[in-house]
Amino acid sequence: MIITKTPFRMSFFGGGTDIPEFFRKNGGAVLSTTFDKYCYVNVRHLPRFFDYTTELSYSKTERVTDVESIQHPAIRNAMKFLDMHEICLTYEAAALILTLMDIRSFRSLYHWKGKNS
Repeated sequence: MIITKTPFRMSFFGGGTDIPEFFRKNGGAVLSTTFDKYCYVNVRHLPRFFDYTTELSYSKTERVTDVESIQHPAIRNAMKFLDMHEICLTYEAAALILTLMDIRSFRSLYHWKGKNS
């Protein structure tokens, strides 16, 4: 079983400096930090008690018998690259805000405070 506890990152300035059209012309710098809010990922072997061989829980739940059938592209490609089969993966973040996450995902503090720009 693999369990991760990854802190969220907050960028104070430098947003947009990762866009090639911007940093090629203007350069870039970023100031960011982490704080005491986390995302959790749990990966374990899935016993052969079910009709499916892989179960993924993120903003939705997928139960599949073939890695190619996984809808989430990052998970599908990582599993193919690592030749992983028969796993149960739980990503406790944005989709499970009420029970499993310290804060919901957001693009910036401006959005977090309810603004739309």
